Amino acid sequence: MPDVHGFEALELFRKADQGARPERRKRLKIMAVSGGQVGMTHQDYLAAGFDEYLAKPVEVERLRSMLQCQTSEKATAPAAPPPVLDNRPASGSLQITKPLDLTDQQLAQVDLHSFLNILNILLGELQLLTLELGDSAALGETIRLGGEVLHLVREGQLDEEASRKATSLQATFLKEWSVVARRATELANRAAPRQSAANLDSILKVLIVRLAEYQERQRSGLVWCPHNIRQLTDNFVNFFAALEKNSKGRYHIIYNIAAQDAADYLVSFRIESVDGDTLRMPPVLQDVFRDLIANARKYTPPGGHITAGLDDNGKELRLVVEDSGCGIPAEEIERVVEFGYRASNVREKATRGGGFGLTKAYHVTCKLGGSMWIASTLGKGTRVTVHIPHPAR
Repeated sequence: MPDVHGFEALELFRKADQGARPERRKRLKIMAVSGGQVGMTHQDYLAAGFDEYLAKPVEVERLRSMLQCQTSEKATAPAAPPPVLDNRPASGSLQITKPLDLTDQQLAQVDLHSFLNILNILLGELQLLTLELGDSAALGETIRLGGEVLHLVREGQLDEEASRKATSLQATFLKEWSVVARRATELANRAAPRQSAANLDSILKVLIVRLAEYQERQRSGLVWCPHNIRQLTDNFVNFFAALEKNSKGRYHIIYNIAAQDAADYLVSFRIESVDGDTLRMPPVLQDVFRDLIANARKYTPPGGHITAGLDDNGKELRLVVEDSGCGIPAEEIERVVEFGYRASNVREKATRGGGFGLTKAYHVTCKLGGSMWIASTLGKGTRVTVHIPHPAR
């Protein structure tokens, strides 16, 4: 199409794709490749409607990663994966290259993965509190509202109505709890109901924060935004504190090996950037990092060690989460990024998540032109490594 401008071609392809197969699950993926003289940034192309952009001269490995991601989103038989590269970040790491075959609804569920976890925990705590109070109707409106939000999230929806309901959950709970406390002081003053109510309030506050983060991601998409490292660190410290509080004393999270007892998790955590106090990344990566850390905690027994790091060296963003947990069978390592897949050695373990954490991490990595490696040994632990190149400036 030598006489057609690139953006005209984009529109023509979009119209042709919609007209040819209106029933298809996924739209045609279109990538822009151009020289630097055009004067547009990576984000300008995304805003114009392209799905990805590469500047000339094209980096072969980045192009390969993008094409793998595009292939993974088609509703066709997966292509044979490319060979594993030699530049692995650690001995024994397997680069994940398999395509993901996700429907639009599954993609939406993956995006809302952290909400699914929080809402499952929230409803479990609500049921526990009603049992402690001996009154199944005491928190009926909060349970009903939470169930409606959970249903919408499971369907991959967090639209304006669902957001409004999620935002109102905390006020609804506090209103019902105040009535319970006045009506049944002898129950409300007991330690177990008070602890459950405090835990619920903490979970609801986390839900509100996640909702604000999600709305910011919806506005900014995959734009690389500056983040203050001290604030990021505080966010994760608060996240670890919420994990510990939700355990109700089953374990503690500590940062000093000299203070570790048998039921404590020892956490090593660090964020660094070549830009000093600021690290640039798409906001969704904070969610991905948090999900990977939660996975490491989930599959590591108390007394274990979790190491997490985020580093911007000016050329690429590197993310690593390592644990001393149960590990993954060697023949299943590449499969753990599949939607809802759980390794055979942990399928019987009761969890409240949807099993989409690694799927989300891999999908986002592909979308950003990055690479993911997993190293794992049964009974010794797992290491997940993600490298994401900086976009062309």
